[in-house]
Amino acid sequence: MTYEDLYRRIAMIVFSCGPQGARELIVKAELFADDEGGEYQFDYLDETAASWFEPDAQAIGDLTGSIERFPTHYFVEHDMTEGRSSVELVEHGD
Repeated sequence: MTYEDLYRRIAMIVFSCGPQGARELIVKAELFADDEGGEYQFDYLDETAASWFEPDAQAIGDLTGSIERFPTHYFVEHDMTEGRSSVELVEHGD
């Protein structure tokens, strides 16, 4: 599976579980080192306000599985680590 395929899969998962009428969906994810899921924050913007939403367990499991398919260096190379290096990510289990 290519990175493009993974991006499409992640987008499909997020858009399918987001609230109806959302104009923008924002997901922050931090996977646990022990391969037991992760910590997620799901936010959205609609025509009137910003808020959060909680997807079902299946969507979270599918999202976790898709994110885990990316190698750690991918997130460092694409500036998606909030300034942490790949060594810090591995040490913290991200």
